[in-house]
Amino acid sequence: MTRLVVLLFPICLFAQGYEFSEELPSRLDTSKTYLIPLAKILKWDGTQWISWNTGESNGNFLAPKQALFDSSWYFGLRRAVSTTVTVASVESLLSALSNDSYDTIIVRNGRYIVSPSSQKRANSLWIGERYAKRTRPVYVVAQTVGGVVFDGNGATYFGGMSFEEGAHHQTWDGFTFTNGTPTSTGVIVFGGYVATPAQAVASHDIRLRNIKITRCTGNSTTGCTTPYDQGIYVSHSYGGSYNLDFENVFVEDSLSLGLGSAFAFHHSDTANGMRNARNVRINNVRVAGTSRAIILNDPTLQDIYISNVRVTNARCLSVYYAVASNYSIVLSNVISTGTPGGKGFWSPLGTTPSGIIFQDCDLR
Repeated sequence: MTRLVVLLFPICLFAQGYEFSEELPSRLDTSKTYLIPLAKILKWDGTQWISWNTGESNGNFLAPKQALFDSSWYFGLRRAVSTTVTVASVESLLSALSNDSYDTIIVRNGRYIVSPSSQKRANSLWIGERYAKRTRPVYVVAQTVGGVVFDGNGATYFGGMSFEEGAHHQTWDGFTFTNGTPTSTGVIVFGGYVATPAQAVASHDIRLRNIKITRCTGNSTTGCTTPYDQGIYVSHSYGGSYNLDFENVFVEDSLSLGLGSAFAFHHSDTANGMRNARNVRINNVRVAGTSRAIILNDPTLQDIYISNVRVTNARCLSVYYAVASNYSIVLSNVISTGTPGGKGFWSPLGTTPSGIIFQDCDLR
């Protein structure tokens, strides 16, 4: 992760070594400072460069407090040095995460016992208000992919990690979650734990990469038992969590331990402004043996894009779409095999319900 620092220079003070650019480069060379005309002031929103108008700081891009200057002034833009720390305990991980000076946290390979997140113990991955105060994006990465295991130690109500209370701009990469029962919750959770709208601030701009959930138990041990215990569970928060990105996720229950789903979107309370999720991207997912693979069960879902999913041997059905959304939900290249009775997709709204689009899917 990098932080962009903005310096203001009058044109008469330009010195050798600066590189003038009419447009902001797509990639920044750390050895250069770029001089950008005022009219081209831009900021990085985590995905793309967009126009900057407010003159406020968002943590990625430090702009002057006053937005209007004489057109002969330019901005000097340089890439700052990132700060990395390596940790070897859950406690030190959480301490580093609360330290805004770090933008990369490397977790040493090993098995780490974690308490249910809702218990908020010293070794609970409750990613809440303490970390929402960060102003810089942070990248939390396992030393090697799959080399860090968060072990629930057989606990019930096992939320292995929960993003709550406005946590934002975090990427977690390369972690495995195992050995717990997410009783009426999920192994990884977004929202749902905080019921008061004023405190249930939506988490946003969270990215999970190379995540594995395995050997977690649940209530759905036979057939089509109503699933309460999920792999990744997205619930309600004030306004709804947004800009969630999941890439390379593997959820398996090949031992039929009862995990209800890989992904479940459920619960909202629109009367109090509590919505589910919007602008969600799920790509390159493998699911094996869970009761369902994907549960879409909330009318407030908006702009959900699910692509390149392979489901094998779901015990009940692969995709469950329970409540019509007024917004776009897209399934692209979602393929399931081995579902009992060929029930790859099912909805009480029929075989072609409104609010959902299928692209190159084969669900059976």
